[in-house]
Amino acid sequence: KNNEYGKARRGYQLLLKLDPRDQVAVAAMSNLENASAALTDESKLKFMLQQQPNAAHLSFALGNYYAKENRWPEAQAEYFKAWQGESKNADYVYNLAVSLDQLGKTSEALRFYNESLVLARNSNIGFSESDVEKRIRIISDK
Repeated sequence: KNNEYGKARRGYQLLLKLDPRDQVAVAAMSNLENASAALTDESKLKFMLQQQPNAAHLSFALGNYYAKENRWPEAQAEYFKAWQGESKNADYVYNLAVSLDQLGKTSEALRFYNESLVLARNSNIGFSESDVEKRIRIISDK
């Protein structure tokens, strides 16, 4: 959250050295900029989700992978699973809104953008509230 990617990467690498199956560390590594290809591999995330199908953080990480690949229908499906698992996570709600927006489902996106702002009040978030407010205005003016 502090943009200290190198420090975060080293911490997660240590956790993975201690336990290569640490799903939270794998998911976090997949979300870091320039993470190693082995840890952002789609098949690895899917395999881990088979082991823990209700792991919201893994669905979120896989959604992020798909979003980077502009595979929005798949990203939306994974973000939806993450939201189902942790509906009070502002970042999950926000990413679900973005994926819906990318798919042209603006009325649904608007609902989740608004919800993400409500949830952002009580949490440390990874998105810009002012950008969300601007997008809400644009959608609402249509």
